[in-house]
Amino acid sequence: MGAIGAGSFYSIADEARPSVRQFGYGELPDNDLDLYLPAAVAAAKPGLMMTPTVVLVHGGSWTRGDKEDLAKQAQQLVEAGYVAISVNYRLAPESPWPAQRKDLVTALKWIRAHALDLHVDTSRIVVLGSSAGGEIAAAALTQGAGRKLARGLITMSAPYDLGLIARDTTLTDESAELAETVTRDLLGCVSEECDIDLEKRSVFDDVDSQDPPSLLFASQREWVDPQNSIRYHQVALAQGLESRLVVFQGRRHGMTYWRDAWPIVQEWLTARMAAPK
Repeated sequence: MGAIGAGSFYSIADEARPSVRQFGYGELPDNDLDLYLPAAVAAAKPGLMMTPTVVLVHGGSWTRGDKEDLAKQAQQLVEAGYVAISVNYRLAPESPWPAQRKDLVTALKWIRAHALDLHVDTSRIVVLGSSAGGEIAAAALTQGAGRKLARGLITMSAPYDLGLIARDTTLTDESAELAETVTRDLLGCVSEECDIDLEKRSVFDDVDSQDPPSLLFASQREWVDPQNSIRYHQVALAQGLESRLVVFQGRRHGMTYWRDAWPIVQEWLTARMAAPK
């Protein structure tokens, strides 16, 4: 691929701080991303200072949210020495499933195709998703040989099992709303008619030995049933994949426990990104 130019700058800080550049990775609505670069990397010529990269996927029950929701986490990753890329995707119900998975796969392929200009080391890419963003990330990286797209998967409170979500197993206001969102907005069916769709939409059925290792977070009593993450962990191990599961006490969900998760994420990334595979 040829050079993609400087992109659209919407926030450039002083030389000591990261730069943020916005690019479109496709022609569809919400096909855009934010590229966060350490200052030294941003100043380098294309093809130089190729850097381990974390791709961030925001949550929002597949129906809301924005790439800028993870700006704080992106800045932390840049300060730790990584390139960070926060991705937008089409939202339900205007764009029902599998638009979200397709968009993330398209974004990852675009990032890899333009790696020289983005300073992305394609042998060291990890995808991190929170809540619904975690489910989208896992769905993208379990389609075919996920390791061709990324070297690792990190999820936080991901609702992997849509059948479990549709049954509202945690019986909270938030889980009841999410159950309705999955059937009505994401899949476009009423709950009693969704069984076949839910079976076809199981991430677990797609996990195999060609997928990347994973780091999974959940809370014991949060409104997204932690059995989602526990089951993914078990399925991954059964397929011979490296997987680590961290379950916090309490009810916190997704990015609300980021402060506690961050040291673990850093340690895992250091081990995962230490050398090209």
